[in-house]
Amino acid sequence: MARDSTDYPSLSVPTRDPGELEKILLQLAEEIDELQRQKEKLGQELELQKALLWSILNNIPEGIILLDDQGRIVIMNRRAEVMLQYTIQEVLGKPVNTALASKKNPRLVVQKVIKRPWVREAMVMRKDGSEIPLRVKLWSVLDEDGKETTKVVCLEDLTRSHELTQHSMRNERLSSLGELSMGIAHEIRNPLAGIRITAQALEEEVGSNPLAREYVSRIISEIDRLNELLKSFFSFAKPQKPALVPCRLEELVREVIFILEGELRERGVEVEMHFPAEVPQLMLDTGQMKQVLFNLVINAMQAMAHGGTLRIGISSNTEARPPEVILSVADTGKGINPEHRSKIFDPFFTTKAKGLGLGLSISHRIVQAHGGRMSFQSEVGKGTTFHVHLPVKKDEGGPAPREGEENRGEHLASNGL
Repeated sequence: MARDSTDYPSLSVPTRDPGELEKILLQLAEEIDELQRQKEKLGQELELQKALLWSILNNIPEGIILLDDQGRIVIMNRRAEVMLQYTIQEVLGKPVNTALASKKNPRLVVQKVIKRPWVREAMVMRKDGSEIPLRVKLWSVLDEDGKETTKVVCLEDLTRSHELTQHSMRNERLSSLGELSMGIAHEIRNPLAGIRITAQALEEEVGSNPLAREYVSRIISEIDRLNELLKSFFSFAKPQKPALVPCRLEELVREVIFILEGELRERGVEVEMHFPAEVPQLMLDTGQMKQVLFNLVINAMQAMAHGGTLRIGISSNTEARPPEVILSVADTGKGINPEHRSKIFDPFFTTKAKGLGLGLSISHRIVQAHGGRMSFQSEVGKGTTFHVHLPVKKDEGGPAPREGEENRGEHLASNGL
């Protein structure tokens, strides 16, 4: 009863049997456990879906970058990391142009909403400062209200396409220059032969005059030098089809080094050769391939004006299609300046005071005629490595290792090749 003596109805709480209450609590506990199990299952399924999406994203051949509505990077797949040389950790949350810009256009990717795919080709700067040709595609992902939720950037590597274009252009230039060189060589060769015959007759006429004989001898010597240059013109202008025979590439290398050992020793160049115990047998034109080796070794030797180390190695790439043998010729010389690298296989291009600039061009054509290719790596002040990639055809087998032969390196010191 209240203080004012007003009567209120009494409230009664229904009571339950303790056994029934225990059953309710057990049921609730089971439902909670079931909800927890469903939550864990959904979490596992979500993780599997995320792993699947990342697997798909990382196996796409194009680079993919996702941006938020502020143009900041939120996702970058592995292919994009390789193309741009940045990891996702380095650029996460940063503006896209931090990782994707060109010298001509630092703001390569536009920030406005792109309702239709936007495409541009550009030389994109990588982390190390080098450039890579890319086709950049960009589009916006919109919600139901037409508001941008994210941008998708797709990167396609055009390196191979550019190489094929340059290869085609180089072949056209080579064809034109070949015809011109052949014509010039023929025009020079005939009168040069006449001059040499006349000089030889004059040498007999001067008799015992030693000064006159020396002058005539110099004339003949220079004519012979010009004839050697003409041979280079003919090799470049009209390359011979390879006469393929089975051979061991390492034996060709040893023969070339044996011939050049005196000059290598005089220049203070040490030679290191590393050959595997078993090198696949190749079908090669031995004369033409020796010419390639001579050109590469002489170029390497001349690049090391004050001595150095010449390393020649052979390796196999069984994952290539077709499988290939790779010959590497590395020097510790001055390296190739970046502005010269795109011209290194061009005919008549040289940085030397003497020479026609045909050695690498002729070598390049010989290797191509064998179904192979040439590549190189260079760092100014540290040296250059040329790689000759030669295909191993289906009918070419790997010879068994010679008796007692094992995987080893050979070191030829400059004081005793």
